Amino acid sequence: MTNQEYAHKEFADKYQEWRVEEDHTRAEIAAAEEEADFWDDPMHFQRSYFGRMSPFVKEQIYKEYQAGTSVKNLSLKFGILQQRVKAIVYQKHLYWEEVYPKLGETHMRLAMEREATYAGEYPFVEYGLDLHIMAEYEKGIKVVKLSATDYDSNPTSENKRGMDYFFETQRPRKNDRIPMKLIGRGGDSYMIQDWVIHRGKGAPRVSETFRNITKFFNTKNETRLKTKIRQRMREGGIRYASLGDKYSS
Repeated sequence: MTNQEYAHKEFADKYQEWRVEEDHTRAEIAAAEEEADFWDDPMHFQRSYFGRMSPFVKEQIYKEYQAGTSVKNLSLKFGILQQRVKAIVYQKHLYWEEVYPKLGETHMRLAMEREATYAGEYPFVEYGLDLHIMAEYEKGIKVVKLSATDYDSNPTSENKRGMDYFFETQRPRKNDRIPMKLIGRGGDSYMIQDWVIHRGKGAPRVSETFRNITKFFNTKNETRLKTKIRQRMREGGIRYASLGDKYSS
């Protein structure tokens, strides 16, 4: 029991041989019992299984994570949730860094023996422990709205005209304040915001007057500009010409 070679090599080989022999007999008994339960009540028959991840697979997950494999890829490779991958990595790190240096080889072999005893009753699962949960997540979540009625999908013509008029008359937001960073703590803190202006003074786009000057000045259509604007253009340039306009840039 104190030989490391037994713990690292012979134990795994002997355990695998024992599991192969036991699995055949236990699988046949379990299949017969489940078949009997099914015929007794086929409408409410549910198969129960209490498998756990193999400790060898957990060790493989930990080693691959240390080698640089992402949590997402490990989740897809072994068919388990990302939360379970993180838990396994944390537990393995805690064991090798905190438990193993204090308790040593003997404790590790006793723990593996307990795992083997459990596996004799409920065989280990090496892939797909959380596939049914992951499949449910892929389906999405059904949202039931108690307020939804036929009015939402098939409104009357009068209501439809009212909604069209409402949306046609809505103007876009003039500006947005985007939170960037919280400075300080408690009641003395303040939020740094990015002030994005969409229209009017301060907007990144230029005014209509600015666009008309650049479009018509020094062309055959220059007379379409106001005389005052043309005079200011010659005196101070395009910025001076558009200065004073209500929505000048």
